[in-house]
Amino acid sequence: ALSVPELNCDPQIKERLSDTREMVKEAQKFIRDLSYELRPPALDNLGLAAAVRALARSVAEGAGVSFVIEGEEEFPRADPDTEIMLYRIIQEAVNNAVKHAEADEITVRFEYSSPTLTLSVADDGRGFDVAKVMAESKGVGLRSIHERVALIGGKIELSSSPNKGTKMRIKVEISLNSDKLEK
Repeated sequence: ALSVPELNCDPQIKERLSDTREMVKEAQKFIRDLSYELRPPALDNLGLAAAVRALARSVAEGAGVSFVIEGEEEFPRADPDTEIMLYRIIQEAVNNAVKHAEADEITVRFEYSSPTLTLSVADDGRGFDVAKVMAESKGVGLRSIHERVALIGGKIELSSSPNKGTKMRIKVEISLNSDKLEK
């Protein structure tokens, strides 16, 4: 912490300086949080599964949603661009489940069968008519998910119906150019 000497000046100026210091602290925290959101350190250091576990803890604490993570404990690391896309896809699906579906439980599942990684995100929320939402151009988050899946050469299956929750399943081939494993 930066130590600032006590100033002998007008009380209003002291108050404004104090307010300014608080604003700077808040801005620094915002920038740190934003930088974490852009590329979570766990993603680079530990891989996709660990980053999703950290996301799950954060969402569970903040939104009071129960999270279940299932499946493979270890699988080859995808390239960094694919990993961030997969993380963003999962993040968007989780945000949709919390914000729109009002889900109580979200399940993320990892399955790996060389060279395909399959990710599933399911919730027990309100569900919706997929065709209707996509046709009415209301599904900005869903469109973003579809675009990201296409960018990484993956395939997506999305199923949902009113009062029956939503399940998204993504399949993507991951390159085996790395001997690093998820842990």
